[in-house]
Amino acid sequence: MADKAAQIETLNADAADKAAQIETLNADVADKAAQIETLNADAADKAAQIETLNADVTDKAAQIETLNADVADKAAQIEKLNTDVTDKAAQIETLNADVADKAAQIETLNADVADKAAQIETLNADVAVKAAEIETLNADVTDKAARMETLNADTVAQIETLKAEVADKDALIDTLNANIAEQAEALKTQIAEKEDLIKTLEADTADKASQIETLNADIADKASQIENLNADIAEKAGQIEALNADIADKAARMDAMDADAAEKAALVETLKADVESKTAQIGTLNADVADKASQIETLNADVAGKASQIETLNADIADKAAQIETLNADADTLKKAREDSEFRASELKKLFMKTFAASSPNTMANLEGNENVEVIRRFRIRDDDNPNVRSAPYVADDNKVGNARASQEYTILDVSENGWYLIRLDSGEKAWVSGRMGTVVEIEFNFTFDEQDEAAEGAE
Repeated sequence: MADKAAQIETLNADAADKAAQIETLNADVADKAAQIETLNADAADKAAQIETLNADVTDKAAQIETLNADVADKAAQIEKLNTDVTDKAAQIETLNADVADKAAQIETLNADVADKAAQIETLNADVAVKAAEIETLNADVTDKAARMETLNADTVAQIETLKAEVADKDALIDTLNANIAEQAEALKTQIAEKEDLIKTLEADTADKASQIETLNADIADKASQIENLNADIAEKAGQIEALNADIADKAARMDAMDADAAEKAALVETLKADVESKTAQIGTLNADVADKASQIETLNADVAGKASQIETLNADIADKAAQIETLNADADTLKKAREDSEFRASELKKLFMKTFAASSPNTMANLEGNENVEVIRRFRIRDDDNPNVRSAPYVADDNKVGNARASQEYTILDVSENGWYLIRLDSGEKAWVSGRMGTVVEIEFNFTFDEQDEAAEGAE
């Protein structure tokens, strides 16, 4: 019977130990689950951070694309402006060449006008000379006519004078008439020549006047051309000034665009550096997430291992329960014999106490009439291991205070309703141990005397 009870107690203690192990494993599994939950939350947070960073990287990439497009647009505008400036410069060069050509034409026309003026001056001088010659010839003609008239008058006078001298003078008259006729013919010839010369001179003068008129008309036309060219030059100068102003404005716009493009390029570099930093952060977070996933996988494997252990322990507990049930069945059979044995043991104890009290001068402390004899109940730890002792009569994560030593006996100070014993450890501290962790030594006697009490108190 005692052996069966011991087996049942051992099995109960073993089952309790297995239950404690299961409870510890469950607590460990719960802790692992909490860690997994924490890691999952951390992984979710990292994933959210990665998503945020990816969104930020996408946004930065869009900004870079926009800025690059803007820079390309600015570059296109600058290229267009450069082309426009080059075109304007070509126009200015063409206009300057046109102005230079117009100036050369004006210079040529001015030289031609000066040459025409010189020709007019020469013709005017020639006309003046011809007019003087005509005047001289007219004067000569007039003189010749006067001489002819004088000669005629003289001839008439002579004829009248010499009428008286007709005879002697007839020959002279004939001679004189012949001479006069000859002179008259000569004078007529000279007059005709002079008239021809005058006509020639007049025709030449008219031709020169026509030339002068033509030259004056040509000069007027040249002056009109010069005036038109000067107006064209002034217009070209205005166009050149406008083009220069436009070029200056284009150059200013190009400078502004270059500065804007440089600023955009700097911003692109900054954004690229930010994207690289974000990419590095994403890589770090991905590595961290992978590490967390590995930890979760390890913890899940550990949890699976713990679950397997729990399953094994539960199977062991079920087996122990079956054994306990078998032993309980045996215990029922032996119960009466045990009760009889306990009754006989009790009677034997009483007999022993009476015998001891009768033979001792002392009185027993916990027996009526024997106050100096203390009955001590002690708890003997099982031989298998060093079980946990706790600050309260139940298992909890935070109430373990140490371990009892295997095969050691400890004084029992109190008993809980759930079968835990309050014992005094070697250190003097009090702690609770499960009844399944050992057996109770039913009776020990501690004979105390006043002197021993005083000595003990002094030692304390």
